[in-house]
Amino acid sequence: MNNPKVTKEIARIIEIFKDYLTKSQYMDIVYSEKFDGYIFLPIAFRPEYCIEQEPELLEKPEELVERIIDDLISDILDENGLKQEECTEAIKPQLQAKLSEYMKDLPEYEHLIDSVFNKRLDACD
Repeated sequence: MNNPKVTKEIARIIEIFKDYLTKSQYMDIVYSEKFDGYIFLPIAFRPEYCIEQEPELLEKPEELVERIIDDLISDILDENGLKQEECTEAIKPQLQAKLSEYMKDLPEYEHLIDSVFNKRLDACD
């Protein structure tokens, strides 16, 4: 179970990314009264994706931001006709451009962009 402060922060992040989350074909975030928190739900498995994802109770706001950044990386690869394992530094400017509109409201999470991006690069090497 999440504490109210964490639940409120996750709700704030969801609101900021609302347009993106609504359009995403690959994930959803739902609130569960049973767990008194938000659950990340992968909707469709991307067969070419390096790592399979499962539903997860979000216990920290950073987890949600990391999931969204990772999903945006996949979207950029798809848009460029690249396979998931073809992730390279070349797409990083596109990622930063897509995230800039959101990160202006979430500057405390901006450091996660590099860490998620580097994890993706390492996973696909």
